[in-house]
Order: sequence, then C-alpha cells, then structure tokens
Amino acid sequence: MKLSKIFLIAIIFVVITMGVVGYLAVFGRALKQQENHLGIFFALPKVIFSSGVVKIDDEKYLAKDVASFIKEMERRGFVYTDQMGSGYFFQKKGDTYISTSQMYSSHFMVFTYPTVNNQSENDYKLDRIYKEIFDCEVKSIMQVHNKTVTAILKNSEKIEAIENGIDDVFDMAIKSEEKCGRIEMITE
Repeated sequence: MKLSKIFLIAIIFVVITMGVVGYLAVFGRALKQQENHLGIFFALPKVIFSSGVVKIDDEKYLAKDVASFIKEMERRGFVYTDQMGSGYFFQKKGDTYISTSQMYSSHFMVFTYPTVNNQSENDYKLDRIYKEIFDCEVKSIMQVHNKTVTAILKNSEKIEAIENGIDDVFDMAIKSEEKCGRIEMITE
C-alpha cells in the first residue's frame, strides 16, 4: 500500500514536470520578450482556452488577435475608430484614446490599455505623413484649399489629415526630393 502511494506521487510529479517543460519549450523564448514574465506565464493558458483577451496587469492585455482586443475594449465602453501602425484609436465620452500593440510570438499580441491621447488624431496622422515623406514612402500628395492633405503611400495606403499651414506638406516633399526623388504633388 505504501509503495503504491509513492508510485502515484512519482507519476504525478513526472506528469507535472513534463507539463512545465513542455510549456516552457513552446513559450519559453516568447516569455523573454516582455518585462512581466510571470503575468504572461499565467495569462497564456487563459488566452488559449478563453475568449481571446486576458489582462496581464493594470496596463497590458494579452490577446489572440486585434479583433478580440477591440471587442473587449468596446465591451468596456470604448468605440474603435482607427488604426495607424501599431496604434489603435478609440473614443469614449468625447475623448480620443490610443492603445499600442506589439506581437508576442507568432500567435499572440500584447496591447496597452487605452490612454487619453494628448495629441489629436489629426496631428498624429499629419506627423505620420511627414515621417513617411522623410522615409521615402510617399508616392503622391494632394492638397485642397481647406488644407486637407491626402498622401498615397507606395504600398497604396492612404493617409488624410488637415495641415496647419497651406503648402506645409508640399514644402516637406520638396525638401526630401534630394534623398527620395520627386513626389507627385497635386493641388486643387
């Protein structure tokens, strides 16, 4: 009787050890990507076997994909409005919020809890247009009299914003000509 108890404990120990080793073999490298290793360690199984979004700590969430994160934030009263790069914009009670994302292994994403965006969505888009101009990623720029600027990127993405001063974006495009070549500029 005593021998069978020891044998049962040994089997349980081996099974648990194999489970931990298997878990670390699958997710070990990914655990090193974030600071809160322990939070992610416990969040991974919940994400795999649940709705797809789990809170890691007060500021971060682990999600299977973007759609499940947006759905969770909408459940919390946010309204999804736009995505720019790794930034996801939401509205809530008249304020604009931004959440940033980062890939976590090839199967999961880590998102920050949406925080009030002190920069307006337009300013963010305008800054992005300037960045894309200087990174030589803009194919063409169109400007209309109300200072609305539309940039078409080389990957066919379209970014629209209202510039602060008339022709500011055109001036930026001209300054980048030596580095990037001529950008098609269209005006109304």
